[in-house]
Amino acid sequence: YVIRLIAPGDEGKKRKILLICDGLDEYDDDIAKLIELLQRKRENELPNMKVLITSRLKAELLRKLGIRSYIELLPFNKHQVNEFFEKYGIPSLNYDTLVKDRLKTDMICKPLFCWMFATMSQSENEVISKNQYNNVSVKKSLIYQRIIHKITRGKHKDIVNEEYNWKQQHYSAEKQILRKIAAITQAHNYDNLTKDMIIQELENYQIHFDEETLQKGLEPILDCYLHEMNDADKNISVEFIDTSFRDYLVSEYYIESIFEGKPYYLSQGIPTKEVLEFLDGLLELFNTQEKDKDLEIFLKSLHSYNEKIRELSNLYN
Repeated sequence: YVIRLIAPGDEGKKRKILLICDGLDEYDDDIAKLIELLQRKRENELPNMKVLITSRLKAELLRKLGIRSYIELLPFNKHQVNEFFEKYGIPSLNYDTLVKDRLKTDMICKPLFCWMFATMSQSENEVISKNQYNNVSVKKSLIYQRIIHKITRGKHKDIVNEEYNWKQQHYSAEKQILRKIAAITQAHNYDNLTKDMIIQELENYQIHFDEETLQKGLEPILDCYLHEMNDADKNISVEFIDTSFRDYLVSEYYIESIFEGKPYYLSQGIPTKEVLEFLDGLLELFNTQEKDKDLEIFLKSLHSYNEKIRELSNLYN
């Protein structure tokens, strides 16, 4: 419809048009038919049209469309990170300040995360200043908590204006599944985990999926936080888009398991040093009396949250 407006009739054969299909992997209809339609348009009506497609890197999508080559967005270098924040109007935020917060280089240099750091820094409700948090582990844990919250909110931007309680329930349910998946990957030594294995392992937590809930519930979560990998035998496994996401979610998983009175859930492989650092930061929130708001935000994301849950903080004093 839009193309017909800007290039009606024979006008389309003269005009140079750039059509950008952003987030093709999120297209609800038949992607193959969409690509076929665009190809016919180019051949018959719009010979000067160029099509730019962006998508998460999914092996299934590459096979379906017969794509053999693609361009991948590369991470920033240190200079580009600093340049990004300067152009965003936040020169006080730079590569070195993020390194001091113990964030990994590969995360700092990802354009998406740079944008998240910038938006968090600009929001009065989400500023995490050095004066506010002297414990670096606390600050790092809160940064990851808010990044995951932003990703979840962005995925469901069509419902952000709905009833708050509904949003909170949806967010908590998604976080609960993510924590379990992170723990499952740790239990499997982070190696060769498939979607089918994840679905099977989630059943041990009484989380079951039928065809509809698998497509509308679990698949969007996996597509957003995990990416597919092919081995030499073309077997498809999945892993978190960033290992630090996994480590942070495992630390939340430990706390959630204790709050739910299920200490037997804690036996899920050997935690990494990064998991323990995140766990230290989250537990420190319970001993920081002046940061009640941050504690409430964290606790409300837990499936078993209630008003008396803070009493359990005595376990760590």
